[in-house]
Amino acid sequence: MSREVKLGLLTFITLFAAVWGYRFIKGQNLFQASRTYLCSFSDVTGLAISGDVTVNGYKIGTITDINISEADVHTMDVIFRVDGKIDIPKNAEAVMRSDGIVSGKSLAIVFDKPCSGDECAPAGHKFKSRTLGLLGSMVDPKEIDAFMESASGNVKALLNDLGKEGSNSKVDLMVQNLNLTIASLAALTSNINKLVEQSDKNLSDMLGNMNRITKNLADNNAQITSLLQNLNKTSGQIAEADLGKTLGKTNTMIDNSTVTFKKLENTLDATTSTMNDLTKLLTKLNDGGGSMGQLLNDKKLYTNLEATSKNLSLLLQDLRLNPKRYVNVSLIGGKEKPYTKPEEDPANKPQD
Repeated sequence: MSREVKLGLLTFITLFAAVWGYRFIKGQNLFQASRTYLCSFSDVTGLAISGDVTVNGYKIGTITDINISEADVHTMDVIFRVDGKIDIPKNAEAVMRSDGIVSGKSLAIVFDKPCSGDECAPAGHKFKSRTLGLLGSMVDPKEIDAFMESASGNVKALLNDLGKEGSNSKVDLMVQNLNLTIASLAALTSNINKLVEQSDKNLSDMLGNMNRITKNLADNNAQITSLLQNLNKTSGQIAEADLGKTLGKTNTMIDNSTVTFKKLENTLDATTSTMNDLTKLLTKLNDGGGSMGQLLNDKKLYTNLEATSKNLSLLLQDLRLNPKRYVNVSLIGGKEKPYTKPEEDPANKPQD
């Protein structure tokens, strides 16, 4: 055998092995007869190419392709291949079911009885399809109904016995306490309703007052707006004013006032001291101490001074009326004139 023939034979075997391996990886067997079928689903989440196609859990084929339907973009066409000589009835259903909580989904072909002749689906036939959820995939629907019926009866019996008097279980005690709480809430609700009914008039009066206040605000809206505008203007004027300079003058005025108050305090202290000395002096005078005190408190001295003053007044009056009695000037010499008593002598007047 020539070298070229060997090389060609090796190339053919390599290509055949590659194609067969690729088809095998995709789940296709070149040495076994197969037929291709079709089904459609609105959602193929979890369903993948090369996924299993089963009948009663037995793998009969593989999913070969998944495409968007040309007739409806919301429908996905699933193309699968069935290997061997298994005949599938035309009325069979393609059911997409979950393989578990973590695993993906597979395609199951469901039918009631085998077919023969024209009853069997030819290659390219499109089967009816439906989707089972996780629970429906794991448990038969008949079993689910039986389980739900049994569980419903047990739950009803349990609910009927919950909170039964005489039972000391935690659940029963909790239900009993819950019943008491509900009764307390009902009583509280009744009391609240009574309180609301009693307070309805007050609430109506309060709402009426609020309506009147709102009406007054609406009526005086213009005045309130004007007041707010004036406040804004005043705020602007205050913001524009030189507050720092004004505060500086105010601080200076406060410092000057502090100095003035200090001087006034010193003056008041001096006045207080003078008043204390004056009080002491007056007390001493009142007690008769010293010459002035004796002068003020000695009645006899006062009487003598009054008499002396009176006599001095009389003397001066007499001197004014009779000056010649006290001054007699004669150059040549003359006689001494007799004393003539005045008609209205002040000494004869009664004293007050």
